[in-house]
Amino acid sequence: MKNIFKICIIYCLILSSCSYNDLKTYNDKTSLYFAGDTDMDFSFTKYRGGNTAVILVPVEIGGYKSDVDRSFKMELVNDSTTATPVLHFKNPGTSFIMPKDSFKVHVPLEIYNTDPELKNNKVRVYLRILPNETFINGVNYKQNLSLYISDILIKPKIWDSVYSLFFGVYSENKHRKILEICDIAEVPDVYDGGSYNYKWNAFGRAVNNFYRDNYPQYDENNQIIEPWF
Repeated sequence: MKNIFKICIIYCLILSSCSYNDLKTYNDKTSLYFAGDTDMDFSFTKYRGGNTAVILVPVEIGGYKSDVDRSFKMELVNDSTTATPVLHFKNPGTSFIMPKDSFKVHVPLEIYNTDPELKNNKVRVYLRILPNETFINGVNYKQNLSLYISDILIKPKIWDSVYSLFFGVYSENKHRKILEICDIAEVPDVYDGGSYNYKWNAFGRAVNNFYRDNYPQYDENNQIIEPWF
C-alpha cells in the first residue's frame, strides 16, 4: 500500500513539472484540410449569373481556433490542372488568412465561361494545401481539391418519354433556351409536373412561342428548330 502511495506522489510530481507553456507548445500546430467534397463539379448551364462565377472553397482547421489571424498556404498544382489561367479561372494565389476566432474560411476562386470548348469538355483546377510554420497537413485525403468546370448540357433521361410532349424534339440549343425563358436551373430527370402538367405545359408554350415569333432559329447542327404547337 505504501508503494502505491509513493508511486502516486511521484506521478503527481511529474505532471506538475509540465508547465502550461509545454502543453501550449504541444498544441500550437493545428492541422488544415479542405472541408466538404474534394471533387467539385460546376456547370455554367445551371448558373444564372453570366459568364463569371465565384466558387467558395471551404478550408477548415482540425484543432483550436486562435485569438489572432493566422496565415496558411495553398498552391495550384500545374501538372494536374487542365484549366488555363485567365481563360478558365483566375489563379487564387498562395497566401491566405484564417481569421481569428474562426474554424473555417472560404477561399474565393473566380472561374469563367469564355471558352466555347467548355460546351464539349470539362477542365480541372487542382489545388493543394501546403504546411507552414502555423499549420500542418490534416486529413490525408482532404489535402487536395479538384474543381471541374464546364458548360455541358446533358439530355434528361426522360426527355423522349415526358418532356417531348411539351418541347418537341430535343436539341442542346433548345435546352439552353428552355433554361433561359423559363428561368430555371435544370430540366430534371425526375418529373415534377404533377397530374395535370400545368407548369410544364406553360413552359412548353412559352418556349414554343419564342421559336414561332423569332423564326427561324437554329440548333447546334444548323437545322431550323420548328415550332411544335
